[in-house]
Amino acid sequence: MVQRRFLQSVQDFIEARALLPEGAGVLVGVSGGVDSVVLLDVLCRLGYGVHAAHVNFQLRAGKSDSDERFVQDLCRARKVPCTVERVDTAGYARREGQSIQMAARALRYRTVAACADRRALAYVAAGHHADDQAETVLLNLLRGSGPEGLAGMPAARALGTATLVRPLLNQTRRSIAGYARDAALQWREDPSNQDPRFLRSRLRTQVLPLLHEAAGPHAGRNLARSADLVREYVEAEFLPQLHERFGRAADEHRLRLASLAAMPPIWQGRIILEALRRWLPGAPASLVPQIRSLVSAQPGRRVAAGAGSVWRGRAHLIFEHQRVCKAGATTVAEPGETIIMGARRLQIAAVRQHPHDLSAGGAAVAYADADRLVFPLTVRPWRAGDRIVPLGMTRAKKVSDVLTDAKVGVEARSAVHVVCSGDDIVLIAGVRLSELVRVRATTRRILRFAVL
Repeated sequence: MVQRRFLQSVQDFIEARALLPEGAGVLVGVSGGVDSVVLLDVLCRLGYGVHAAHVNFQLRAGKSDSDERFVQDLCRARKVPCTVERVDTAGYARREGQSIQMAARALRYRTVAACADRRALAYVAAGHHADDQAETVLLNLLRGSGPEGLAGMPAARALGTATLVRPLLNQTRRSIAGYARDAALQWREDPSNQDPRFLRSRLRTQVLPLLHEAAGPHAGRNLARSADLVREYVEAEFLPQLHERFGRAADEHRLRLASLAAMPPIWQGRIILEALRRWLPGAPASLVPQIRSLVSAQPGRRVAAGAGSVWRGRAHLIFEHQRVCKAGATTVAEPGETIIMGARRLQIAAVRQHPHDLSAGGAAVAYADADRLVFPLTVRPWRAGDRIVPLGMTRAKKVSDVLTDAKVGVEARSAVHVVCSGDDIVLIAGVRLSELVRVRATTRRILRFAVL
């Protein structure tokens, strides 16, 4: 009886939210815990084409390997295809300057998204439930989140080329455990879920039980319901306004100061936050007030922001993603990035309109046909033997000879960098563009290189 009611409830939720087409292939992330084991069992029973993915984070010595074997045995018994990926979570956390929990979360989603893409599966299912949603809302509330944070986790969202769905989002932890017992399922316990060092664990083991005691057993479900209502507002009203206002203010990696100044202060801050998320991911939201102050500041003022910076131009706030190209090193680059080349910077930006004068700015500014470039580009110090087809010429010429013609002194040559597209040098930064990528009458997309 418990199983039938639970299965019907999950199926009704899937249909009401249009999460999965009937019989669709779906990749289930299976950790071995009760939530993911129940999700795997339920989707199999409901007739979906289930595949499994397990990520071994290599954090708990032999126990991580035991979890991996458990998931493999579980899938083998059910004849479910299973992919196991091992990741160096601790190393990733060190490199990215993240906590272990944040690193594990990032690696989990990255890994299952790649697995879904390899298997050509359009859906990825996660075992998040109503109590997880309540914890998420409390966490976001404590962090000072706006309406999007208070909306919690969506039932469906994009994940790489697939759609991430949460079929158990309307179920409680208690109902999931009841189903597992009734179906005689086995699972693994992860002690980190109860570790008081983590804020989410403290909310789970200390705060939510107090809320249930004070407000009744449905406190967690009611928090999840509130998140659902906020999400309805966010998706129907807030996000359309955000996208419309952002579109009015945004150029490529720039916000128009005139457009920002005409907005109410609450929208100025939110538009700047959206720009940080899109153009400087990883920059803290706490920088928004500082960046807002640039609107009324003098041109040239700058705020450091994560891996880049935001600076005030004459008519724009400019969001630069910066990479440092050290002596002898190669740096990959994309449009919208700024490469630090010793004392100079190379700014790479898409241009929306065809420039009236391609020679404006002199040698420090060059315009290239973006469709003739292979991304990502590479930026590196020039080397003896490098060759380029200079603008206006048909044959390759040594970079050293181009530097001589441009009267670049011997002392200054060590600071010269080249931009490469595939195997071709397409720019000697601040000196000469390549004929291979010059802007033509038929050019549709233009990239601007500026040495600052």
